[in-house]
Amino acid sequence: MANLATLEAAQAVARTNYAAAADALVTAYVELFAVDQAICNGNIGGQPQPSFGGPGPDLPTHPIAYPNTPAGGRSFGDRIRVRLNQLLA
Repeated sequence: MANLATLEAAQAVARTNYAAAADALVTAYVELFAVDQAICNGNIGGQPQPSFGGPGPDLPTHPIAYPNTPAGGRSFGDRIRVRLNQLLA
């Protein structure tokens, strides 16, 4: 049977892993959405692209590991707009 110290160490690792995975998902989502939109832009290709149907994935938060919305509270729309502007610049 695990002791408290072992479980607390495992909890710290699990929290870190969860936060990293959630951030990676958010980053990948924003990038793919922005690239899809850039390809649709008439100045680039004007090609319709299948894309996500909503404003962003609903990630389960955790009070310690992942308490806030992604990127310090910036919405998915804000992050996508910033990235899209970079791609189109």
